[in-house]
Amino acid sequence: MIAELTNYLICPQSDSELKLVPLEIMGDEINTGLLFTESKEFFYPIINGIPRMLPDSLNYFGKEIKTYYSQLSNSLISRIEEYQKKEISKNNFNHIHSSFTFEWGKVNNSDFAWGRDINTRFSEFINRLDISERVLNGSKILDVGCGHGEIELGLLDREIEIFALDLSFSLDDLKERLKKFNPNPKAKVHLIQANVFNIPLRKIFNLVFCDGVLHHTPNTYIAFKSIVSKLCVNGKCFIMVYSSDHKNLIEKIVITLNSIARKITIRLPHKFLYLIYMSLAPLHWIYVNIYNKLSKSIRYTPRSIRETRLSLFDGFSPKFDWHHTTKEVFNWYNELSFRDVKKTFFNHTGIGIVGTLENKHNIL
Repeated sequence: MIAELTNYLICPQSDSELKLVPLEIMGDEINTGLLFTESKEFFYPIINGIPRMLPDSLNYFGKEIKTYYSQLSNSLISRIEEYQKKEISKNNFNHIHSSFTFEWGKVNNSDFAWGRDINTRFSEFINRLDISERVLNGSKILDVGCGHGEIELGLLDREIEIFALDLSFSLDDLKERLKKFNPNPKAKVHLIQANVFNIPLRKIFNLVFCDGVLHHTPNTYIAFKSIVSKLCVNGKCFIMVYSSDHKNLIEKIVITLNSIARKITIRLPHKFLYLIYMSLAPLHWIYVNIYNKLSKSIRYTPRSIRETRLSLFDGFSPKFDWHHTTKEVFNWYNELSFRDVKKTFFNHTGIGIVGTLENKHNIL
């Protein structure tokens, strides 16, 4: 990360200011460092140039930070060790973190996450936010759940600042992917490991984009409120969530059967579950291609067999998999004082809604 990022970061647990201690600098980037509150109550390591803003990140990367103890004061080391002894509550995010870290780890740099290339994803980004390309100039964009990073790759040639947030370790792969794809980008891309309920950033964004993420959290609506809290007045927010409408009878039956199957699959080891879908992916691929051909439409996005594996794993591994109606999501936007709310995407899987935040402060 660059030092400038600290101007935007806040403690995700207390919303307070953060101090920065660089421990290893490589060029313009702080490769290893430590962020902590003035009270020294909360600590977050910077590893591989990425601020790790989860409550237990310091415990996870404790050995890496310990190698730099010679650069820290004894009093600071003492507070670090006290923090590491705290019981970090185990919650639903452990399963989510593990599931998506495993999932994105199976994606090669040559793969497209959901069967769409980078140009397609850029077009989707523009269309789903319902903006023109010129609106991007000078924008600060929050991409919640960046995953494999097609959005980031598609925006590298724009003069913008994009904050790519993800819970998983996919960020480490994305960092390398960004360098190889465009070593001299116009865009500033900040990678941040954090969860959607405790976003460690100030209210600075005029565009918030969250595609296919919130339905995998414990509470979709509360997660939505969290990302909206980072949006400036007159800023635009797009979310895509799984829908429980736009379904034909067969799809409704499949969803019911899937929900029953998921009671088992979410308990299976991720490696074993992935092996199951390695064997099922070819059958699903054949079904999709036959269905699209016979119906003379592209109801199901064409994907490679590898991408099909990823899609199946994504459907059966995450602990949470909520579905919502269009009316329900529209109500969320209206409750949070949005105007010009409209549906900019829908298919048999999901609905995408965008709106502009009004100048009201009754809920955030």
